[in-house]
Amino acid sequence: MAWAVAGNIRGPQGPAGPSPVVSTITAATTAVSNGVYLASGTFSVTIPVASGTHVWVKNTGTGSITLMPATGSIDSTANFVLPALGSVETFSDDTNVWIF
Repeated sequence: MAWAVAGNIRGPQGPAGPSPVVSTITAATTAVSNGVYLASGTFSVTIPVASGTHVWVKNTGTGSITLMPATGSIDSTANFVLPALGSVETFSDDTNVWIF
């Protein structure tokens, strides 16, 4: 697996996959596949469940970011709360979202 560089953020890139999209967010949003999010505040991020979707979220602030799947569950629960300065990688399998 190669590494793609977007700005000063490095993330894994599959053999034929696109470079991650890097976004800074401060309000509720719906993530995109291969999205890298630098989040600050207290709000929710909806994670898509399309097969093969990877999303990375880094909480750069002091609030809590709630990750919710568009459908199904996230690690067998309804949501996942990312604490201040925490980070997470998610992977979707077309039914649920999994945390790594």
